[in-house]
Amino acid sequence: MEPKRMKMAIPTPSSPKKSTSTYDPRRIIEALKIFRGEPTKTHAELLQLKRHLDSKERVLAFLEYDNKSAYRALLSRIIAMANDIFVSPFEHGASAGQNLSPQLPAQQQIVCALRETFSVVANMCHLSVLACIEACSSNFDNLFCVFIRVLEPKKQAEEQLLSSLRCPALRLIGNLCELKETATYVAISAHLMELVAMCVSSSSSSEGESAGEADTDASTTVASQLSAATERRQEEEQALRVLRLLATRRKHLKYIVRCNGIAKIATFIVRRHHSGESIFTGRPDLIQLLTYVLRFYPTQVGDQLSTSAECVELFLQFLLDHPRHRQQNANRAHHLTELFLRCVHSSHTMRYQLGHDAITTILRSDETTLSDVHCRFLCCFLKDVHGRAWLRESGGLDRILCRLATAEQCDDRRDLLRLQQFIVTDLKSILHDHALLLTINHPNFLPTAIAQINRFLEENLVECETVGDAHNQHESSDANVQHEDQMVDHKSDGNRKRHGTDEPLCKDFSASTSAWPSHSPAASPPSTRGSVAWSPSMSPSTDPQFSLSPSASPPSDHGQFWLDDYLVEGLKTKAMSPPLQEDAAPEELETDDPSSFLERKTIMEEEEDESDIEEFADHSNASASAGDGPSSSSADGKALAERKKVMKIRAKIVDALLTLITTFSHLDERQSIVLISENVIRALVRHVSEAPAMDNRLCRALRRLARHQMGLQKMLEIDFYQMVIRHLIRRQCTLTRFAPLCTRCDFRRDFGRRLLGDHALLADSSMGEHLLLRLRLEEAVAGGAEWERVRSLAAALVLLRKDERRIRLHHNFQPIDVLLEFVGRLVKETATKRRSLDQQSAEGRLCCDILSAFSALLKHHQHIFEDFGGENGPKEAPKDDKSVPEMVVEPAECVLLRPTNNAVSDQLTLKFRDTNGSLVAEVPKDDLCTFNEYFMGMFGSEFLERLTGRDQFVFDSDAECCSREEFVKFLHFSIGCGLQSECVQVNSAECCVAMLRLADKYLCIRLLDHLLQSGKASRFITGHTLRLFLPLVLSVPTVGDGGGLSNVCALVLLRYCTDAQALDALRLLAERDADCAAGPSTTTVAAAVAPFAPALSLVDSLCDALRAFVRPYAELTTPQRARGPGVTRESSLDTSAYWDFS
Repeated sequence: MEPKRMKMAIPTPSSPKKSTSTYDPRRIIEALKIFRGEPTKTHAELLQLKRHLDSKERVLAFLEYDNKSAYRALLSRIIAMANDIFVSPFEHGASAGQNLSPQLPAQQQIVCALRETFSVVANMCHLSVLACIEACSSNFDNLFCVFIRVLEPKKQAEEQLLSSLRCPALRLIGNLCELKETATYVAISAHLMELVAMCVSSSSSSEGESAGEADTDASTTVASQLSAATERRQEEEQALRVLRLLATRRKHLKYIVRCNGIAKIATFIVRRHHSGESIFTGRPDLIQLLTYVLRFYPTQVGDQLSTSAECVELFLQFLLDHPRHRQQNANRAHHLTELFLRCVHSSHTMRYQLGHDAITTILRSDETTLSDVHCRFLCCFLKDVHGRAWLRESGGLDRILCRLATAEQCDDRRDLLRLQQFIVTDLKSILHDHALLLTINHPNFLPTAIAQINRFLEENLVECETVGDAHNQHESSDANVQHEDQMVDHKSDGNRKRHGTDEPLCKDFSASTSAWPSHSPAASPPSTRGSVAWSPSMSPSTDPQFSLSPSASPPSDHGQFWLDDYLVEGLKTKAMSPPLQEDAAPEELETDDPSSFLERKTIMEEEEDESDIEEFADHSNASASAGDGPSSSSADGKALAERKKVMKIRAKIVDALLTLITTFSHLDERQSIVLISENVIRALVRHVSEAPAMDNRLCRALRRLARHQMGLQKMLEIDFYQMVIRHLIRRQCTLTRFAPLCTRCDFRRDFGRRLLGDHALLADSSMGEHLLLRLRLEEAVAGGAEWERVRSLAAALVLLRKDERRIRLHHNFQPIDVLLEFVGRLVKETATKRRSLDQQSAEGRLCCDILSAFSALLKHHQHIFEDFGGENGPKEAPKDDKSVPEMVVEPAECVLLRPTNNAVSDQLTLKFRDTNGSLVAEVPKDDLCTFNEYFMGMFGSEFLERLTGRDQFVFDSDAECCSREEFVKFLHFSIGCGLQSECVQVNSAECCVAMLRLADKYLCIRLLDHLLQSGKASRFITGHTLRLFLPLVLSVPTVGDGGGLSNVCALVLLRYCTDAQALDALRLLAERDADCAAGPSTTTVAAAVAPFAPALSLVDSLCDALRAFVRPYAELTTPQRARGPGVTRESSLDTSAYWDFS
């Protein structure tokens, strides 16, 4: 094991050799053998050996002599001398009834020799791992029995004699704790740990000190008292060092808790405070020790600290003086404040110890606004019943709620967000308390919740990436599959990095160079270049950062340096054998200067940063692989990590807020009615719709609020049904025709239907009908509020479900006619520029609400309007034109490419030229007259073209409203080219609209049948292309009514259009109507509508088409006469077709 340690250890800086002399280990072996006869000689030899073993090389040479025989002789002599002190002389003398005073000189020599032996072994254990392991492996039981006997409390005579042994014994125990393996031996010894903890809180005055020693010289008494006080301070420092070294390893923390070490530290803090020492500002090692244990045992730490009432009072006073301490040392004050707040938050005993007086004191110190620290302190008392009662009585709860951020303060400041996290997390403790009502009704709570939820949705918005059209469906699906493969590969790489196959080295033998941000030689410290981490077996004697130890033997009379004499009295250090600061692993060994611990982060900050390390590394690796510079990748990685932290904190805040709201929603209706407001309900519905994960608690709360009887009127006033339809039912997948429905949208749509059903179940009652059709509607009519009347009718159209109520609604109010008339009037007014019609305007939102109300009536039987080629026609969108089977299979050839057409004379063809005289196409006259009735009538009757023998025609793209290529394609249709030929394929919606317009104008029945009867044209109508088809369908009866495209357009407008697409189509119709009404000066634009002017305006035609389409789904054709078989309805409809919720 030692060669491995030597291989991995970093070489210490070269130092001048102290002595070239060698030491023969046989001398100490012989001296130990004659100890009983010549104790003075043995003592002198031990001192000489201690001077010699001042480096690691000499310690290793001493250990290697005769297979560690010399070192084993030292360990055996420790056990033997301990037996001479604790067993033989005292027990023998006590049994014989002899006086012990004549034996004191001999016992003093044994004690001095044992102290020097402890010191020599402690130095060797500090410099060599083999010395530690040998001490614990071969003589574990006997050596630890010696430690226990030395540290046990003793009587006055024994205490005066043996008190000097505790410091070297504790230093030896501490050096054993530097190594993980030997530290376990110390930790598992329960009795030894209790004695070490007792040494931390040793009494400040000598126990059993007799007051009857009046004849003792006064100066001698003062000197002895000072010496005893110095020894006690040294014992306390060494005992603290043992606990601190054990606390650096997680598996040893429980042993510190079991031995009540934290309670002893609390007593130590109080005693040092009474002596005038500033523990909180001058002892960072105590903060470090308590923080290590607090991270894994917060409750036990708080409970043990609360055993000392004075210690708790000191912490509270420090909290009150926090601003002053922060000015002196901000970093140290921050760590100590976090330590105390974590203890108060975790320990019920400490909160009870602080009591109501602490709350009152804090509130008096901050009369206007609570500071962040004091607010967090008061939040800790929300965890207990009596604490909440104290806060309510003293007004502390209201002061806490006043610190909730307003809507303007919900920014990305981490300090403010962290305070909000503390507040709302502790408020979760009042879920089943009367304070919950006070919290929800506070003016700051609901606005804060709404602002935080909205900001959370902005940062974590998840939208469905649907395939918009059939033509892009294949490419999008391939891209999604490729993206998923990349994500799987990325996750597998991360798992391989996290679950590597390499076995980790022992922590004491592994390098800690990863603590440096860069592995370049310039970035690393000089002691780490070209080597690995420091090991605790290295000699510290040549490093200037080491100081002297209070556990050392008295300084040498010769003035030479002794290894254990490295701490003079008065210096405030850890009193330990220190490793190099830059080489000690943070989780294993502590640094030489305890104040460097204060440069680290607090427990909560470390817990927040743990999950960000891997994200930062992955981002840096990705930036490096992309070719970015190291500085840019590091800056981007830090910004990304900071952004992730802010988003994570906000997510926790929103989760806690939703927990409070969802719990409050299930209380009595007289209390939970506070939640029924437009902003709150809209924020909750948006969270269900847009959040990354669907919160089942929030879903249950919304369904509970939807069935809120006392809040029905408010729910109707805020148009709750429209929120559900807009955010949950009309989702991106459902509004995109021919797009597959994703699982995310499917779940939310199903929940929206259930939620709307719960709301309709309550609204479809006598009370709901009274609120909708009498109270709300009559008030709107009386006040002249037409918009409110329209909203009330739209809500009644969706929510009233029973037959008798629907009959009364349609008979008395004609809601479909009223709503469509109102939409038509709004759309017409947009052409006069008197009102705007977009998503931001009130007019546009109201039009969209009416259309969505109509869409809520449609669910089943959509294939009746989509498959105009027959019941078994194709229902899926074609990826291209070739994938759609034709009803009649014809030769896939072009007429112009037939061999017989090459010898046709010019007199048998018709030429089409553009306005510039260029030839557009030349087609056979007989074929054109055969398949095109327009040209058949032209040349088959005695018209001017036949009489004059006309064979040329002029093509005007503006008049025909099509491009040159589209007109050529129409001519190919007109001469009878095969429908499978490339020259007649219709591959876009624009081309389809042009073909329908030309076919209707020039009476090409073959083309109309091909596009309409087969369903090809209907499948080109989507939300994106509706604005192209609507003007043609509404103005040309052959295409709209005869071809059935008016019903398809109505269906697409209601079910497959977003709000922006629907408003865009309505604005287009209004502009076309305005252009037609302006007169013949705008005939160019009017010609784009249709070859003939429509009898009605396009807007009116659209309203008529919607009325004819929606009415069968909204009304009963025959009134209900009785329950049972007597009810008759239209045979083509059933009950499930009426409503969009089930």
